[in-house]
Amino acid sequence: MKIDLSLFEKAIASLEEVLQLEKTPIIRDSAIQRFEYSFEFAVKFMRRYIQENYSVMSDYDSNNFRDVIRTALQLNITKKSFETWIKYRDARNKTSHGYSEKAAEEVYEVAQEFLGEAKLVYQFLKNHFK
Repeated sequence: MKIDLSLFEKAIASLEEVLQLEKTPIIRDSAIQRFEYSFEFAVKFMRRYIQENYSVMSDYDSNNFRDVIRTALQLNITKKSFETWIKYRDARNKTSHGYSEKAAEEVYEVAQEFLGEAKLVYQFLKNHFK
């Protein structure tokens, strides 16, 4: 099944665009928001790829974030460690459940790190979704 990855592609492009700008509070907050939806698309499309191609895996729970990431690592969809993906998830949750300047700065730094991984995940999915 052909999957439309255009929303994921646009999300990555928008994250990259804002991260290239000089950081101000408004730019930082924009980057955080773009990181949040880029992260959500990455997990969503990894989950979908696994469901469509490896649905017979008996110990895989598509609703469990940890299972999605472990399986994505086994299938080489992602290259970062399990712990790094937990860090991404925690950063994504940090600003959506509360806000402080310190948290915003931390999430901005994670967003910069995430961009490269998001591009790798996108490329894998683009090459493997048929």
